[in-house]
Amino acid sequence: MRNHYCQKEKEGSSVKKTTALIIAFSVCILLFAAYFIISSLPEKNDGQGDEEAGAYLYVDQTDVAGVIGFSFIGGEYDLSFEKDEDGCWKYTKNLSLPVNGELIDRLLSDYELFLATKLISDHITEASLSEYGMDDPYYTLTLRLKNETKTYLFGDPIESKGLYYAMEKGSHSIYLVEKKYVEAFSLDLSALLIPDSFPKISESDILHVNLVCGNYFEKIIPDGTSDSNISKFISTLCSISPDEFVDFGSENFKTYGLSEGDAVNVYITFSNEGKICTTALKFGLGETKEFTYLLIGDTLGADIEDNHSFSEMIYLLSPVENDIIYGFISKAFSGK
Repeated sequence: MRNHYCQKEKEGSSVKKTTALIIAFSVCILLFAAYFIISSLPEKNDGQGDEEAGAYLYVDQTDVAGVIGFSFIGGEYDLSFEKDEDGCWKYTKNLSLPVNGELIDRLLSDYELFLATKLISDHITEASLSEYGMDDPYYTLTLRLKNETKTYLFGDPIESKGLYYAMEKGSHSIYLVEKKYVEAFSLDLSALLIPDSFPKISESDILHVNLVCGNYFEKIIPDGTSDSNISKFISTLCSISPDEFVDFGSENFKTYGLSEGDAVNVYITFSNEGKICTTALKFGLGETKEFTYLLIGDTLGADIEDNHSFSEMIYLLSPVENDIIYGFISKAFSGK
């Protein structure tokens, strides 16, 4: 009887030990899991840690929907845009250029919350600005709102880490920020504009094409063949794609041979669903075949050459388009 009791006592003790071990093991697992979760969370950056730790610091916040104008200046960039009375974005150097407002709004959204990866100093002095390239910033972004203006300065880059030294003008704090804040506006002007549209014209719908240069005039009528020079010329006109933007502004037209008297105006008259329409193009013929430029005109609902207006966006023809159009026009006016 006693042996039986001792045996049960030993078994109970063994169960208790096993249970204790299981509980201890479970607690260890929970503690390890908690440590792993906590350690994976971003730590508050006090400015002394590694800027690659993945932590972010609050720098500034902007209601980007309230931005009514901005400029981005530095290096090859000198961009300035503002909103008109209708809330549409306009390029301040030429208000007639069509601007891609949706793209600008997306770029500005990066500044809705301006974050840094590291605080370098919150007591920066005038004497130490040059250490970070802030005495002569690489880039300056100015956001103009109704009741305030914010200016951000971007100094020396750290190329290997994709970071820039940055600060808000008037502040005494300097940070390291991701390059996305600079790259957002590091775009060619053409990327922020809407290319001119060119109507889709079927070669079979063309009635005639008039070439005009000063007092010279030539009327081209389709000859009904598929491989003649006339057919190739008309086919090329119909397939023009104004993608390569090179410049803008009437003050630059003479540089590209697009001023009146120098340019060749081309009027394409065609049938469109039973209506007669005319589209205008303007070609600047340079000294060599590599210098052929284009202005896109409007389309009017009549067989007329007067009253057409032209965009101020200057495009460069592709080499293939250039060879055919330049060659045909040159021959058409040869001897005149």
